[in-house]
Amino acid sequence: MRRSRAGGHRVRPASPALGLEDLIEAPELAALELLAHALQVATLAVLAQYPHLLGDEQGRVRHDGDSLAPIAESLLDAIAKLRAVLEWYQRAAVATRLHRNDDLPF
Repeated sequence: MRRSRAGGHRVRPASPALGLEDLIEAPELAALELLAHALQVATLAVLAQYPHLLGDEQGRVRHDGDSLAPIAESLLDAIAKLRAVLEWYQRAAVATRLHRNDDLPF
């Protein structure tokens, strides 16, 4: 499997902190923010255990004969997919809130 640099599992910058208004409009964002942080920690922990999953200079991933490495790679792939859906939802929730605020007469 070919991956981009860092095995396709990049460290993401912190998102802006949620404010009270954000949570009043979409309280589920608090739990989703915690989940996003937990997924980041899980990614870093798995990569610390299996650094060879980052890939070599050509982006090729090695499993080094470790029977758990392919499972760890699948876990990282699943985390990446979940993070993408979380970000999609968070963007949509913010966009919905902004759209609702545009309708205010003041």
